[in-house]
Amino acid sequence: MIATFIIAIPLILIATIPIYSLKKIKGTDRLLAAICIVLPGMLMDAVVLLVFDNIFPNLSADVDRYFASWLLWAYSLILITSVTKASFVRKNTIQS
Repeated sequence: MIATFIIAIPLILIATIPIYSLKKIKGTDRLLAAICIVLPGMLMDAVVLLVFDNIFPNLSADVDRYFASWLLWAYSLILITSVTKASFVRKNTIQS
């Protein structure tokens, strides 16, 4: 389980940074883009976690807390990539 949390870091970077580059999203607009990426999934996952037993019948009900923590981890990583990248871009434009 720890491996899935660690593997999520490069996977999120590989998935989000190219989106920002392809769409040419600069500066603080990256945070808005990250929110637009995260929000639909979070809303759907809120419903999924309420009926976890019905959607994932092969998993025990005790696993839902680990699933929820992994989802929160992945969503927070997406938001962090936008904030750190935006602050990096802002620092470079001030110095230029």
